[in-house]
Amino acid sequence: MNDNTILLDTPIDPTTYARGCYQRELIRGRRRWSGADLAGAARSYAGRYARSRAGLVARLQSHGITCRWAHTAHDRFVLVMGDGDLPTDLAACDAPRWAPVWPAIRAR
Repeated sequence: MNDNTILLDTPIDPTTYARGCYQRELIRGRRRWSGADLAGAARSYAGRYARSRAGLVARLQSHGITCRWAHTAHDRFVLVMGDGDLPTDLAACDAPRWAPVWPAIRAR
């Protein structure tokens, strides 16, 4: 795992609520929450990927998994999932301007 996602104490494995490979990779920290790593044809579908990220976090929060943003010493934003104290090298912050608005998914 890299530092795009940090998992703290969660009673449930967050990947349980992921729908598809992209969302599982987000949770595992292999993809960036900003979508900056989208390349090729995926870049033309950036809006759909943004809705996917927002839907994932809304689903996690609806199942009781706390999601919050933190800022690293190297000016990166990471999503922290779970309850507990932040690691000492992170500072709590407001969501970055590109962050999905939660809940951003309409009832279907």
